[in-house]
Amino acid sequence: MFSLHPLGYNGLYGDKNSPSSGYLVEFDGNKILLDVGSGVFAKLLEVMAPEELSCVFISHFHFDHSSDLGVLSYYLQSKNAKLKVYAHDDGSPLFKAFSSSPYLEFVEIKDGQNIAINGLSVDFFRTNHPIYTLGAALKYNNKKFVYTADTNLCESLNNTLEDANLILADSAFLHKDWSEQKPHLSAKLCAKLGKKYGANVILTHLNPTLDKNEYLNEGLSEWSNVEVVKSTIYEI
Repeated sequence: MFSLHPLGYNGLYGDKNSPSSGYLVEFDGNKILLDVGSGVFAKLLEVMAPEELSCVFISHFHFDHSSDLGVLSYYLQSKNAKLKVYAHDDGSPLFKAFSSSPYLEFVEIKDGQNIAINGLSVDFFRTNHPIYTLGAALKYNNKKFVYTADTNLCESLNNTLEDANLILADSAFLHKDWSEQKPHLSAKLCAKLGKKYGANVILTHLNPTLDKNEYLNEGLSEWSNVEVVKSTIYEI
């Protein structure tokens, strides 16, 4: 099985329905957590013992993608366990704080790097965001899943989305609020990328103040294989 389970999917901050960004990927018994935003740790506890994670990937050190690394490290301390964390050293105060934990084993990653984890191949690519941010393309058993992380349009998306089966796409904006200067994509643009590459699209990194149906309607106006993220298990 190669699957995706969104634990949190809001941008900015969580609400009563969802924490901020955190996505559990499972393949052949292995479990990887993509980002650990605010509130994600508690959701993770509902579905598994955190010390059983294979590793964590942090796309960038904004609070809504990394803040729960701190409480995760406290949990690991209580279990006398360590966990590998793949992240880019951006020199930020958040990176320095989290990497000082003896229970989080940081492995630096960068644009264009590939890693292999028990048969899973992961290619990292830099996105178009105000701070250094890495998306990830995960390949397993001839299936390809791309996590765009936070981004606006950039050439690395075109280089990465070819042959993707599923795209978990940053759709923070409705298109009426989007511009080339903004730090995120719109639902319309995410759908257009899915159509261009023939991939299923899950719209995520949602603004908690907006109605999900607005995202969905905008996406479906461009591509039929679009849905708004839910806290369910998706088979890739």
